[in-house]
Amino acid sequence: MAIRNNQDGFGAIELFVVAIFVTLIAFMGYRFLNSNKSSTASSKTNITATQIAVPKKISSKADANTASKALDQSSVDSQLDPNQLDSSIKSLL
Repeated sequence: MAIRNNQDGFGAIELFVVAIFVTLIAFMGYRFLNSNKSSTASSKTNITATQIAVPKKISSKADANTASKALDQSSVDSQLDPNQLDSSIKSLL
């Protein structure tokens, strides 16, 4: 009985399937990273020249007034419902 040496290794089709699989995984990772970067960049607010600088430490009434004005200028999410927020807080208490 003769021993058969079968040392073909990977064939062309197997290498093609592995290359497609690696490319697909790389493409999905690339899309995932780019979608996270764009959503993070769009959620950051840009500071304009008309906004009031907020003091880092409030040590006087003037600092408190400046911080209050800065908070008044900040935009609130339009989808936020204050009544729903109040009811949620009351249910927690």
